[in-house]
Amino acid sequence: MKEDLKKLLFIKAMAALEAYQAAVSAKPSSPETKIRHERFCAIWDIIEAAGLDQEYETWKEG
Repeated sequence: MKEDLKKLLFIKAMAALEAYQAAVSAKPSSPETKIRHERFCAIWDIIEAAGLDQEYETWKEG
């Protein structure tokens, strides 16, 4: 279950980052872009707090 939870967290982080990047490309200063940025940052904070940031980067590239 621990690995499943970690994988889900990584997938959600990647999706949030992609959504943020798409919003920046479409409308950099829109309220939606700010919301998407905040969402990614919240997920990233969890990844960092769990000490999984390096593992996430490796997972993302692989």
